[in-house]
Amino acid sequence: MSNQSEENAHLVTCQCRHCNGHIEFDANELDGKATVAECPHCHQETVIFEGPLVAPPKLPPLPPVAYSPIWFGSKEDAVKIRMTSGESHDVRSVRLYSESILRELSIKRASATQKMGGVSTGLGAIGSIGWVVGVSAILSLVESSVSKRAFADGFALLQEVFKEEEKLRESGEFFPVGRIQFVGNPAPGLWRVVESRETFIHSGDEFLSVMDADGSTAAIRWSAVERWSYEQKK
Repeated sequence: MSNQSEENAHLVTCQCRHCNGHIEFDANELDGKATVAECPHCHQETVIFEGPLVAPPKLPPLPPVAYSPIWFGSKEDAVKIRMTSGESHDVRSVRLYSESILRELSIKRASATQKMGGVSTGLGAIGSIGWVVGVSAILSLVESSVSKRAFADGFALLQEVFKEEEKLRESGEFFPVGRIQFVGNPAPGLWRVVESRETFIHSGDEFLSVMDADGSTAAIRWSAVERWSYEQKK
Protein backbone atom coordinates (compact mmCIF):
# COMPACT_ATOMS: atom_id res chain seq x y z
CA MET A 1 0.00 0.00 0.00
CA SER A 2 2.87 2.29 0.87
CA ASN A 3 4.66 1.52 -2.40
CA GLN A 4 1.48 2.27 -4.40
CA SER A 5 1.12 5.61 -2.59
CA GLU A 6 4.70 6.50 -3.39
CA GLU A 7 4.20 5.53 -7.04
CA ASN A 8 1.14 7.79 -7.32
CA ALA A 9 2.83 10.69 -5.55
CA HIS A 10 3.15 13.87 -7.59
CA LEU A 11 6.37 15.34 -6.21
CA VAL A 12 6.98 19.00 -6.94
CA THR A 13 9.19 21.68 -5.43
CA CYS A 14 8.78 25.33 -4.60
CA GLN A 15 10.96 27.91 -2.93
CA CYS A 16 10.77 29.12 0.63
CA ARG A 17 9.79 32.77 0.73
CA HIS A 18 12.34 33.43 3.48
CA CYS A 19 15.56 31.57 2.54
CA ASN A 20 14.73 30.60 -1.10
CA GLY A 21 15.50 26.97 -0.22
CA HIS A 22 13.80 24.29 -2.34
CA ILE A 23 11.02 22.38 -0.61
CA GLU A 24 9.82 19.07 -2.08
CA PHE A 25 6.29 17.88 -1.35
CA ASP A 26 3.46 15.77 -2.76
CA ALA A 27 1.13 18.07 -4.70
CA ASN A 28 -1.67 15.50 -4.36
CA GLU A 29 -1.89 16.36 -0.67
CA LEU A 30 -2.63 20.01 -1.46
CA ASP A 31 -5.66 19.29 -3.63
CA GLY A 32 -4.82 22.34 -5.77
CA LYS A 33 -4.67 24.70 -2.82
CA ALA A 34 -1.78 26.49 -1.17
CA THR A 35 -0.95 25.74 2.45
CA VAL A 36 1.49 26.83 5.14
CA ALA A 37 4.33 24.53 6.15
CA GLU A 38 7.66 24.73 7.98
CA CYS A 39 10.69 25.13 5.75
CA PRO A 40 13.18 22.28 6.41
CA HIS A 41 16.06 24.70 5.80
CA CYS A 42 15.33 27.86 7.83
CA HIS A 43 12.46 26.36 9.89
CA GLN A 44 10.21 29.35 9.30
CA GLU A 45 6.64 29.04 8.14
CA THR A 46 6.17 29.59 4.42
CA VAL A 47 3.50 29.03 1.81
CA ILE A 48 3.85 25.94 -0.40
CA PHE A 49 1.88 25.39 -3.59
CA GLU A 50 2.17 23.77 -6.98
CA GLY A 51 3.30 26.04 -9.76
CA PRO A 52 5.89 28.75 -10.26
CA LEU A 53 6.85 30.95 -7.33
CA VAL A 54 4.96 34.18 -7.68
CA ALA A 55 6.60 37.20 -6.14
CA PRO A 56 4.29 39.28 -3.97
CA PRO A 57 3.07 42.39 -5.73
CA LYS A 58 5.09 45.54 -5.14
CA LEU A 59 2.92 48.14 -3.52
CA PRO A 60 3.58 51.81 -4.23
CA PRO A 61 5.39 53.60 -1.39
CA LEU A 62 3.19 55.43 1.03
CA PRO A 63 3.32 59.20 0.68
CA PRO A 64 5.22 60.94 3.50
CA VAL A 65 3.03 62.10 6.32
CA ALA A 66 3.06 65.87 6.48
CA TYR A 67 3.96 67.16 9.91
CA SER A 68 1.44 69.57 11.36
CA PRO A 69 2.80 71.92 14.04
CA ILE A 70 1.09 71.66 17.41
CA TRP A 71 -0.69 74.83 18.47
CA PHE A 72 -1.82 75.51 22.03
CA GLY A 73 -3.18 78.91 21.07
CA SER A 74 -3.35 80.99 17.89
CA LYS A 75 -0.99 82.98 15.69
CA GLU A 76 -2.29 86.20 17.27
CA ASP A 77 -1.45 85.20 20.86
CA ALA A 78 0.91 87.54 22.70
CA VAL A 79 2.74 87.93 25.98
CA LYS A 80 2.61 91.50 27.27
CA ILE A 81 5.66 92.40 29.36
CA ARG A 82 6.56 95.52 31.30
CA MET A 83 10.07 95.88 32.69
CA THR A 84 11.06 97.59 35.94
CA SER A 85 12.64 100.28 33.73
CA GLY A 86 9.22 101.06 32.28
CA GLU A 87 10.05 99.50 28.91
CA SER A 88 7.28 97.30 27.48
CA HIS A 89 7.16 94.45 24.97
CA ASP A 90 4.37 92.96 22.92
CA VAL A 91 5.98 89.52 22.53
CA ARG A 92 4.78 87.38 19.64
CA SER A 93 7.68 84.89 19.41
CA VAL A 94 10.29 83.48 21.81
CA ARG A 95 13.66 81.94 20.99
CA LEU A 96 14.05 78.38 22.29
CA TYR A 97 16.82 75.81 21.98
CA SER A 98 17.22 72.10 21.31
CA GLU A 99 16.60 70.16 24.51
CA SER A 100 18.87 67.29 23.43
CA ILE A 101 21.82 69.61 22.73
CA LEU A 102 21.32 71.42 26.04
CA ARG A 103 21.32 68.05 27.81
CA GLU A 104 24.59 67.02 26.11
CA LEU A 105 26.24 70.31 27.09
CA SER A 106 25.07 69.88 30.67
CA ILE A 107 26.64 66.41 30.82
CA LYS A 108 29.92 67.70 29.35
CA ARG A 109 30.00 70.58 31.82
CA ALA A 110 29.46 68.19 34.75
CA SER A 111 32.24 65.95 33.44
CA ALA A 112 34.59 68.92 33.11
CA THR A 113 33.84 70.01 36.69
CA GLN A 114 34.54 66.49 37.94
CA LYS A 115 37.90 66.36 36.12
CA MET A 116 38.79 69.72 37.65
CA GLY A 117 38.31 68.31 41.12
CA GLY A 118 34.82 69.67 41.66
CA VAL A 119 35.92 73.29 41.22
CA SER A 120 32.96 75.65 41.06
CA THR A 121 33.40 77.67 37.88
CA GLY A 122 30.88 80.34 38.76
CA LEU A 123 29.48 80.02 35.25
CA GLY A 124 25.76 80.08 34.78
CA ALA A 125 23.89 79.48 31.54
CA ILE A 126 25.00 81.17 28.35
CA GLY A 127 24.84 84.92 28.61
CA SER A 128 24.69 85.09 32.40
CA ILE A 129 26.48 87.79 34.39
CA GLY A 130 28.84 85.23 35.92
CA TRP A 131 30.11 84.19 32.51
CA VAL A 132 33.13 86.51 32.16
CA VAL A 133 33.91 86.47 35.87
CA GLY A 134 33.82 82.66 35.90
CA VAL A 135 36.12 82.35 32.89
CA SER A 136 38.67 84.65 34.55
CA ALA A 137 38.56 82.56 37.72
CA ILE A 138 39.17 79.37 35.76
CA LEU A 139 42.16 80.85 33.93
CA SER A 140 43.66 81.80 37.31
CA LEU A 141 43.16 78.27 38.61
CA VAL A 142 44.75 76.75 35.51
CA GLU A 143 47.90 78.87 35.99
CA SER A 144 48.29 77.56 39.53
CA SER A 145 47.44 73.97 38.60
CA VAL A 146 49.14 73.52 35.25
CA SER A 147 50.85 70.32 36.46
CA LYS A 148 47.52 68.61 37.12
CA ARG A 149 46.68 66.66 33.99
CA ALA A 150 43.08 65.96 35.01
CA PHE A 151 42.50 69.64 35.69
CA ALA A 152 43.94 70.53 32.29
CA ASP A 153 41.72 67.93 30.60
CA GLY A 154 38.70 69.31 32.41
CA PHE A 155 39.53 72.83 31.35
CA ALA A 156 39.96 71.71 27.73
CA LEU A 157 36.53 70.07 27.87
CA LEU A 158 35.06 73.22 29.37
CA GLN A 159 36.51 75.29 26.53
CA GLU A 160 34.78 72.90 24.13
CA VAL A 161 31.52 73.49 25.97
CA PHE A 162 32.01 77.27 25.63
CA LYS A 163 32.36 76.98 21.85
CA GLU A 164 29.35 74.68 21.53
CA GLU A 165 27.24 77.02 23.64
CA GLU A 166 28.14 79.90 21.34
CA LYS A 167 26.97 77.80 18.37
CA LEU A 168 23.82 76.95 20.29
CA ARG A 169 23.13 80.64 20.80
CA GLU A 170 23.06 81.07 17.02
CA SER A 171 20.99 77.92 16.37
CA GLY A 172 18.03 78.86 18.56
CA GLU A 173 14.70 79.21 16.80
CA PHE A 174 11.89 81.71 17.33
CA PHE A 175 8.50 80.10 17.94
CA PRO A 176 5.13 81.87 18.00
CA VAL A 177 3.70 82.29 21.48
CA GLY A 178 0.67 80.21 20.48
CA ARG A 179 2.90 77.19 19.85
CA ILE A 180 4.61 77.27 23.23
CA GLN A 181 3.26 74.85 25.81
CA PHE A 182 2.81 76.25 29.35
CA VAL A 183 3.45 79.79 28.12
CA GLY A 184 0.58 80.85 30.36
CA ASN A 185 2.88 80.22 33.32
CA PRO A 186 5.36 83.09 34.00
CA ALA A 187 8.30 80.65 34.26
CA PRO A 188 10.30 80.34 30.99
CA GLY A 189 11.93 77.18 32.33
CA LEU A 190 8.61 75.38 31.82
CA TRP A 191 8.03 76.58 28.27
CA ARG A 192 8.51 74.04 25.48
CA VAL A 193 7.72 73.41 21.84
CA VAL A 194 7.50 69.84 20.50
CA GLU A 195 8.46 69.43 16.86
CA SER A 196 8.23 66.17 14.91
CA ARG A 197 11.53 64.78 16.27
CA GLU A 198 12.84 67.45 18.62
CA THR A 199 11.81 69.42 21.67
CA PHE A 200 12.82 73.05 22.17
CA ILE A 201 13.09 74.68 25.58
CA HIS A 202 14.55 77.77 27.27
CA SER A 203 18.32 77.51 27.75
CA GLY A 204 18.22 78.42 31.43
CA ASP A 205 19.85 81.74 30.62
CA GLU A 206 18.68 84.70 32.75
CA PHE A 207 18.04 86.53 29.49
CA LEU A 208 15.14 85.64 27.21
CA SER A 209 15.27 86.47 23.48
CA VAL A 210 11.92 87.70 22.22
CA MET A 211 10.42 89.10 19.02
CA ASP A 212 7.84 91.86 19.28
CA ALA A 213 4.82 92.45 17.05
CA ASP A 214 6.83 94.90 14.90
CA GLY A 215 9.48 92.25 14.15
CA SER A 216 12.14 93.76 16.42
CA THR A 217 14.10 91.43 18.71
CA ALA A 218 15.39 91.99 22.22
CA ALA A 219 17.07 90.08 25.03
CA ILE A 220 15.24 90.79 28.27
CA ARG A 221 16.38 89.83 31.75
CA TRP A 222 13.48 87.87 33.18
CA SER A 223 14.28 88.90 36.75
CA ALA A 224 13.69 92.53 35.66
CA VAL A 225 10.14 91.84 34.47
CA GLU A 226 7.71 93.81 36.61
CA ARG A 227 4.45 92.71 35.02
CA TRP A 228 3.40 90.25 32.38
CA SER A 229 0.17 88.87 30.97
CA TYR A 230 -0.66 86.19 28.44
CA GLU A 231 -3.27 87.35 25.93
CA GLN A 232 -4.78 84.39 24.14
CA LYS A 233 -6.89 85.19 21.10
CA LYS A 234 -9.82 82.88 20.51
